[in-house]
Amino acid sequence: MFQKILKFFPRHKFVTALVIIIIVAIAGFAIHSMGGGAGQTVYVLSTVERGTIVSSISGSGQVSASNQIDITSKAASTITDLKVQKGQEVKEGDILVSLDAKDAVSSVRDAQISLDNANLSLQKLKNGSTESEITASKLQLDSAQKNYDQAKGDLEVAKTKADTDLNNTYDDAKSALQSVYSSLDDSLNRQLDGIFINNNTDNAKLSFLTADSSAEYDTYNLKIKAKNLLSEMKDFLQNYPSDHLTIDNKLSEFSSDLTMMQNFFSRLSDAVNGAIVTNSVSQSTISGYKSTVASLKSTGNSSVNSINTQIRNIANQKTTNVNNIRSAENKIADASTSLTKAGNDLKDLQVGSDPLDIRAQELQVAKAQINLSNAQEKLADYTIKASFDGVIAEVPIKKGDNVTANGAILSLITKQQIAEISLNEVDAASVKVGQLVTLTLDAIEGLSITGKVADVDSLGTVSQGVVSYNTKVTFDTQDSRVKPGMSISASIITNTSQNVLTVPNSAIKNSNGSTYVEVLDESGLTTVATGVTSKTAPRQQQVVVGLSDDSYTEIVSGLDEGAKVVSKTIAATASKSNSSAPSLLQNLGGSNRAGSAGASTGNRTFQGGGPGM
Repeated sequence: MFQKILKFFPRHKFVTALVIIIIVAIAGFAIHSMGGGAGQTVYVLSTVERGTIVSSISGSGQVSASNQIDITSKAASTITDLKVQKGQEVKEGDILVSLDAKDAVSSVRDAQISLDNANLSLQKLKNGSTESEITASKLQLDSAQKNYDQAKGDLEVAKTKADTDLNNTYDDAKSALQSVYSSLDDSLNRQLDGIFINNNTDNAKLSFLTADSSAEYDTYNLKIKAKNLLSEMKDFLQNYPSDHLTIDNKLSEFSSDLTMMQNFFSRLSDAVNGAIVTNSVSQSTISGYKSTVASLKSTGNSSVNSINTQIRNIANQKTTNVNNIRSAENKIADASTSLTKAGNDLKDLQVGSDPLDIRAQELQVAKAQINLSNAQEKLADYTIKASFDGVIAEVPIKKGDNVTANGAILSLITKQQIAEISLNEVDAASVKVGQLVTLTLDAIEGLSITGKVADVDSLGTVSQGVVSYNTKVTFDTQDSRVKPGMSISASIITNTSQNVLTVPNSAIKNSNGSTYVEVLDESGLTTVATGVTSKTAPRQQQVVVGLSDDSYTEIVSGLDEGAKVVSKTIAATASKSNSSAPSLLQNLGGSNRAGSAGASTGNRTFQGGGPGM
């Protein structure tokens, strides 16, 4: 029957054309009516599902004519054991060289201890508090309360002592000022008798002639000022104030004024040194004056030093008091903090563990586990193993030698075929020895061979400003059709995430540094032949993404399993003429040309976003 139908159509071209016209018209009408009205946007939705993301990088190269590979060391250390010699046959996984791993072993031990402690702390949180722990916490609270009360008492003692010590320092200053006054009073009112005529009056004159008339003039003026200063000191001592600020100010004034007293004694010395021997004033008398004035100059200097010493003593005592009180206040603050902590600790023990604390400790356990895994991986670098079967070709090292990281230490000849793949510097950073590889050859259609990364160059090759790294891959299986020099393509699996949430790459979008997907309000959706239409525009849902492959992207957070996201947006125009089906005559007359130029999809243009569109 079917053969008769096939013979019918070529003989009845008109009927055949008519049937095609009817079929095209019906299909066009159905598509137009089901695809939503003109001007509507159609969305294609995808479901968030669990799956496996395999991240890989691609490279190209050739089948190597040599099957010799250098074995490198990932760690820098000293060789403690060399287990192979030239010509020895080894199997994959055999230990070739052992390095000094004391530091790495110590790191693993420390990481294990940290993990054990984190697990113990977690278990303690989950188990809750014991009666002995609560009792101990109450004792700590009582002790913290006693320490706090003691600190408060110590502060009051420090304040009282500070007041006492400062008052004693001011009393010492008063005594020192009294001594200075007495000394100066003796100097001016008694020891100058004989040197001056009418010494105790404002009209006192030198009792001798002097060649230094300027010094004579200065002594008359300065003696009056010195007498007034002495009177001022006497009044101050007789009416000694109680407030410390007034005393501080007055001591500072006396210190400044006493320099005038020193100047008076100095100018008097100049006048005596210029004294003239006369009938009434002998040389012996002048010598006595000189001795007296020298003693007066020493008294003036001592007076200034004494007052300045008291000023410094007062300042030092104030500083000491401030420091002692501040120290006592800090002890109160520390005791208060300890008291609050002890109270909170007891409360936590009585209430039980907070779920957030348990979660935080679980994160600490996870972090400690990662640190242990990293330390164990680094420790494994100190044991160099054969990554494939082969024969040792060269052994340029010996026990006790120092090796550098990424330095070649052995050469291994393998019976397996090898591919040499060129990678750019970005991809090479992700490639490690032992990673799985899928290999295809242009010359042998349909052949796919698995393999493993055997070696990655530690130094790149620069050509025209581009850095590339040569990577050697061993074949898991041998095929006689594969010949040295054949072009080969490699896909190296660098990472895998299993049982994770995934969405199509086309659903992922980026804007202003943030990553998001589009989500529609399900209550306003209408299903059409090519997807759905929506009464509202899609909203942006921020997400955190992980690995990606050619088709899907891992969703770390932001979406739940089963959620619907927009993976494609089909925007329709309002032009009615553009939405009509193509003419049958056009198809009959130019179908080959239309096919070669690319088929049109009517009035719809596809707008995709994100990777893979």
